[in-house]
Amino acid sequence: MIYLLFQKQGFAYGRVPGKEAYFWGMALASWASWQVSSLAGILLASVFPASWGLELAGTLALIPIMVSAVANRSTLAAVAVAGIVSLIAFDLPYRLALPIAVLAALAAGCAADFFVERADWRRIRTETVHEKDIE
Repeated sequence: MIYLLFQKQGFAYGRVPGKEAYFWGMALASWASWQVSSLAGILLASVFPASWGLELAGTLALIPIMVSAVANRSTLAAVAVAGIVSLIAFDLPYRLALPIAVLAALAAGCAADFFVERADWRRIRTETVHEKDIE
């Protein structure tokens, strides 16, 4: 994961001042957070009933990945709608809550993108009209 984030930064090839420090800073921060969260998990394990099992651990492990993936408003809308729909549809048979939540998230993300784009076009049109008035 750290390597992918490092590559995403787009450093030039070869020797670049600060490139190694950036990588090691990310690596040490990741290692430290892993150690702290592991200790917290060990210490807080007795708080949760054993009947919850690994399902809870898997869900808790995916939450930070999901939060870090929220990059803009449309992604936030998709995540929020998916969470709400999955909670509402939880008791549906055949585990239909998951595909319904995914479809609702896709629809919410597309709708948010559409409205943001529409607002941008409206702003551009308004600016163009004002520029013509000035001329």
